[in-house]
Amino acid sequence: MRLSSETVIVIPCYNEEKRLPLVDFTTYFSSNPSVLFLFVNDGSKDNTIGVLQTLQESYINVQVLDIKVNQGKANAVREGFLYALSNFSFNYIGYFDADLATPLYEIQRFLTYFLAEPKLQMVVGSRVRRMGADIDRNTKRHIFGRVFATLASSTLLLPIYDTQCGAKMFIHSLAQDIFQEHFSSKWLFDVEIFARVALNIGYPEVKLAILEHPLEFWFEKGDSRIKGKDFLIFPIDLMKIYRKYHRKLKKNKKISQ
Repeated sequence: MRLSSETVIVIPCYNEEKRLPLVDFTTYFSSNPSVLFLFVNDGSKDNTIGVLQTLQESYINVQVLDIKVNQGKANAVREGFLYALSNFSFNYIGYFDADLATPLYEIQRFLTYFLAEPKLQMVVGSRVRRMGADIDRNTKRHIFGRVFATLASSTLLLPIYDTQCGAKMFIHSLAQDIFQEHFSSKWLFDVEIFARVALNIGYPEVKLAILEHPLEFWFEKGDSRIKGKDFLIFPIDLMKIYRKYHRKLKKNKKISQ
């Protein structure tokens, strides 16, 4: 029997045994039974799977997908989405990073946007440093992020401020369309998601179908899964994405004009 829930949140996990903010998760599980969590264990080498199985046994709105061999965040998210699409009934599906740099209360805010605007198909968190918000990012990463965002925006032909925030949500039908194909990049799959959404919806409609939600709080946690050597790979992967999607996006946009 397919599990039914209004919303599914996929949480990719790799070696999270001692990092997982269990109090934050369990408090939310108890208070929000209509949100189903799918934790994807991406071949962890510690006892992450044991922790996740305990959560599954303790809470009715927790499910676990165990991938035996580590394949990276992109595949963990994709496999989680495909599993949810095949096994659960829901209206909305998203993914949040396991360290909860983006707090879980943002789930309700994302849903509020969907309910208020029927044309909306994707809501994404955006780490905008501004007065009245507490966005704590490493300065070097923030600068790199702004440069990268400019390049990504040029690739996508969309005015996106933050492609890489690990908090995104989609309507069911859009997720069904854009997660079938494997991603080209281990870390930059978020950029590919935007490209696929733009091609799926088309210009100029895509600008109204995606909403960037400026987060009120985002805290960069230690022990990042992105290492220094990964930053050297980013330009190469972005070029791969550019070659794969940019011409199609440009043609799509030109046709709509």
